[in-house]
Amino acid sequence: MNYESKKTPKVNSEQADRASKLASTDWRKVQHDFRNDLVSLMMNLEALRLSRDDERDHQELIELMQGSLKLLSERIEMVIDSLPDDANG
Repeated sequence: MNYESKKTPKVNSEQADRASKLASTDWRKVQHDFRNDLVSLMMNLEALRLSRDDERDHQELIELMQGSLKLLSERIEMVIDSLPDDANG
């Protein structure tokens, strides 16, 4: 008889590291931080809209928004990485 097909597939270290990281993720904190980043971005957009005349304020607000967008992007990537492999193509 051939017992090869009944062996458990090996898990590589990358998969094990990913599983460990996901297990230790505080998803409520991720959700809370994501919401805070979105609120910050919306407030900065509104401030930018209201400060039409001051170019210095524009640059500072744009830099703040770029930081917010970077954080949001990182959080989105973390959520996507947490999806099962067949779900994120």
